[in-house]
Amino acid sequence: MASNEEENKNPKDWSKQATIRDYLRDRLEDQKGWYSRKADKNKKWFMRYQTIVIVLGALIPVIIVILEVLDLSNLQGVFSAFISGVITIVAGIDKLENPQTNWYNYRANEEKLKKEGHLYEFRVGSYRDLDDDEAERMLVENVENIVSSDVVRFVQHQQRKKEKSKEKIEEKESAVVVDKDKDENR
Repeated sequence: MASNEEENKNPKDWSKQATIRDYLRDRLEDQKGWYSRKADKNKKWFMRYQTIVIVLGALIPVIIVILEVLDLSNLQGVFSAFISGVITIVAGIDKLENPQTNWYNYRANEEKLKKEGHLYEFRVGSYRDLDDDEAERMLVENVENIVSSDVVRFVQHQQRKKEKSKEKIEEKESAVVVDKDKDENR
């Protein structure tokens, strides 16, 4: 015969052991915290990238004037090209990592989870007039739908990126074939 401790470790019995307070703490609050941290991180990176682009872009004309005054106008092109190159790199990284969109999406999901928790806690909205068991079930379903919708959105985004990349490769390959055909016809 199994002891109570062994029964508590049995994953099939988790629902008997878990309470709504456990769920609120271990799932809802944990997910809100995760989304908040990810939103904060992406906001910081977005702001950093944009600040670098703005500052460096503003420096180009200033450096050109300074070099002109110092009678070093022959270096204007070098400095302009270098700063423009850095701006291009930073803007490219920003485009690849997409921190602004990530920041908005993470913050939106955090706010959806907060709202759901408040609606449940104060028994308003779709939780009005539900008994405790029904309200708890609805909360779990709604929270899990929010989280799983985010996962589905992420997977779809990754698939679109992969398809675009594949299309670009195919376009390049077909352009090479066309160029090769032109060379052979000459």
